[in-house]
Amino acid sequence: MIIHLILSGVLLLDEIKLPPGLSFDKRTLQFEGMISLGKYTKESEKTQLGDHALVFMFQPFKGKWVQAIGCFLTKNNAKAPVLSKLILEATLLLENSGLRVDGVTMDGASWNRQVWDIFGVTEEAPVVQHPQNEERPYFFFLDFPHIVKTSRNCMVEKWELEVP
Repeated sequence: MIIHLILSGVLLLDEIKLPPGLSFDKRTLQFEGMISLGKYTKESEKTQLGDHALVFMFQPFKGKWVQAIGCFLTKNNAKAPVLSKLILEATLLLENSGLRVDGVTMDGASWNRQVWDIFGVTEEAPVVQHPQNEERPYFFFLDFPHIVKTSRNCMVEKWELEVP
């Protein structure tokens, strides 16, 4: 008898601003630091330095682990049309590898809200048809604690408040 364990969880994504920089990896003989969005990188961007890292992770509902599944280098933030394609591709790849992706968690940045529009998500209905299985829901979660942290950081930076 074969038992299949299905791990169900969410796709997490977040961006962080980085100082632009170029380096050469002697091991791979490749330059690092240029914009890299996989097959969605425009030719005109391939020679530009990136300044944001976009990270995709999978976190199961049961378990205390998180698995990074992809990292991309962008100029400014990743734009919603490309971001939505990356989300869809990551979901399909994870599903095809045996994991079950029930939703996506991201912060409430304007470009992420535009991704929600592309997928047809509204505040009243944060669920759409799953891209892999039309009988399953596909949820979009707002990373509220991230918003609180970002708001706090902006206030501290702007007003130079001391946070205990």
